[in-house]
Amino acid sequence: MFHADLHPGNVYLTAEGALGLLDFGSVGRLDRGSQEALGRLVFAVDRADSAAAADALLEVLDRPAHLDERTLERELGAVVVRYRGSRGATASGAMFTDLFTLVVRHGFGVPPQIAAAFRAFGALEGTLRLLDPQLDLLGAAREAGRDLIADRVKPAQLKSTLQEQIAQTLPMLQRLPRRIDALTNAAQRGELSLNLRLLSHPDDRNFITGLLQQLTITMIAGAAAIGAILLVISDTGPYISDGLRLYPLLGAGLFLVAFVLAARALALAFRHNARAHWGARE
Repeated sequence: MFHADLHPGNVYLTAEGALGLLDFGSVGRLDRGSQEALGRLVFAVDRADSAAAADALLEVLDRPAHLDERTLERELGAVVVRYRGSRGATASGAMFTDLFTLVVRHGFGVPPQIAAAFRAFGALEGTLRLLDPQLDLLGAAREAGRDLIADRVKPAQLKSTLQEQIAQTLPMLQRLPRRIDALTNAAQRGELSLNLRLLSHPDDRNFITGLLQQLTITMIAGAAAIGAILLVISDTGPYISDGLRLYPLLGAGLFLVAFVLAARALALAFRHNARAHWGARE
């Protein structure tokens, strides 16, 4: 549990130099996994390990549907190299600003508690800068991270962590033989099936939709052209004036409709080719 709004108005400094917190209207809570992932993020920045930083971000944030992991890791690498070994509050603030900008640019969903933690960290930096303008917040986080890692590798803590992992894994291991047996029996009876979600990517759905639209327009244009030819060459039907029958006039109008539809089909085809060409160039 942490105070999520640590601006200077919510921190009280006594005459003796003690600190007090005010206004607990905004409080956040982080589970153990999120705490460790945020700690690994800072540790990865300290080591300039972009792969570990990307793994930590993916663990604490909601992964976007179409994430380019190579681009994310490359941009994270640029950030961690830029701020590795940096000192001072300005540098640490700039690093977290760049990280948040990267997260937004890649379309990550930020859970409320993680957003509250980043907000608290940002507000805390400004508050601590008033108390000590030379304070290195990132350096302090590094020191705290080292202490946390040292505490986690103590025998008692390792034993507790191992017990928690066994308690979480044991129920799954107990159910595993029954599930394997059920799968084997289903395969023997010929009842084993695999469900696949086709066209789950929006680009695939848009491509199929555009193809069907183009095919429908082309078929209608072709049918209209054939109908127009039959009407134009027809020598039957009522006269609407001297020497002008109704059917050829309707055929001319249907020809116009066929021409417009054919032009639209061609425009859709050229637009699709242009998008594919520029997408390949990008």
